[in-house]
Amino acid sequence: MSGTAALGGLGGVYTSSPMSWLRSWSVLLTAFHRAVTLSMSRTNRITPNYFIGYRLNCPEFQSKVGMIQQYIIDTYPPMKSMLTSVKKLHITGFVINLKEEHLGLVNAALNEIRSECLITLPVLSFTKFGKFSNRVLYIEPHDDDGIDFIRNMNELIYYKLMSIEALNGTENGLQNIDLQQWKAHVTIAKVKPMRNKNMKSKLLVSEDDLHLLEEQLGCWSTPLLSIDLLSMTEVDEQGYYRSYCRIDASSLDDSIEVAR
Repeated sequence: MSGTAALGGLGGVYTSSPMSWLRSWSVLLTAFHRAVTLSMSRTNRITPNYFIGYRLNCPEFQSKVGMIQQYIIDTYPPMKSMLTSVKKLHITGFVINLKEEHLGLVNAALNEIRSECLITLPVLSFTKFGKFSNRVLYIEPHDDDGIDFIRNMNELIYYKLMSIEALNGTENGLQNIDLQQWKAHVTIAKVKPMRNKNMKSKLLVSEDDLHLLEEQLGCWSTPLLSIDLLSMTEVDEQGYYRSYCRIDASSLDDSIEVAR
């Protein structure tokens, strides 16, 4: 056949060189592998039900954020339904999917950190507003010692949980967490999923509005009140997320400090 072959392909019988045929099949197999991988990742996507949260809902901060949210409502009335409750002000460390029988293991791990590490809860300062893909409006804290504290605590808690054999599978989502991509922020408005998936909604706040909101905020400092394992679906009597384990000032030994 002098370097060519009649080969049966996806489009029927065609004539091609062997190397060209192999390259074509390699491309097809690669595309097929990617499609299967994407389909499996969507099918096996982990739905989180708990998260590590850093509580910031002191009355003064609630009042300040409430004033800013009222300013947003006065400017853009349709955004009222997008505002988050000031009773739930927090910074998320990372999310996780837990079975009920694993709650005790996580509780014990956080208690170990509390007893082994020197923890002094910091004060965080806020001056900037930002947006994620025009769907989340947030207040961003200064990148200072307070953020370093939370970043270090995230790592301590994450690696403590990863050391627990019962949590080392793929079903809880720990394997998918990338702490390098973490960004500290306090959500104050969020676009909620639309019942009609063909309809799109977005934040109405413009970049110019962000500067106006920053003027309203000024430089505001608020203490970090606690570190919690929180339920994403339950709330407590104060309207905050239900805590299954809490590290706060009342539970800390003054002689202990965060290991750096």
